Amino acid sequence: MENRELVIIGAGPAGLSAAIYGKRAGLDTLVLEKGRPGGQILTTSRVENYPGIIDGTGTGLADAFRAHAEFFKAEFRSASVQKLEVRGDQKIITLKDGSEIAAGAVIVATGNLDECDMGSTPAFSAISPSRHTRKPAKERGGTS
Repeated sequence: MENRELVIIGAGPAGLSAAIYGKRAGLDTLVLEKGRPGGQILTTSRVENYPGIIDGTGTGLADAFRAHAEFFKAEFRSASVQKLEVRGDQKIITLKDGSEIAAGAVIVATGNLDECDMGSTPAFSAISPSRHTRKPAKERGGTS
């Protein structure tokens, strides 16, 4: 079984940012993405409200995020995650092809949970509850 210090599931802006920080912290970092890195921002034709970007495209911003993560030598792999579970002190990621990756830490940055393949696995539900089942902020003690 392959062993990693940090595995990030999803390569949208959050996943790519996590990859940058993971590598800068000296962690062996693997990013798993089932499509092209960039996430939903790839569907945006014009970006003008992101700090530092006055006039850009979603594709351009996604390419810049990936280039930044690659600069720090984050590793990328095209894969579909089937299952996420905890075994002792390791998090085990089972890929669609049946192979497994053990990780000390996992960041789930899949963006749209409606499109997440592993949303029904018990470990995933325990560590990343769906926004559909989460109480509104006021009911959790927040203000909005």
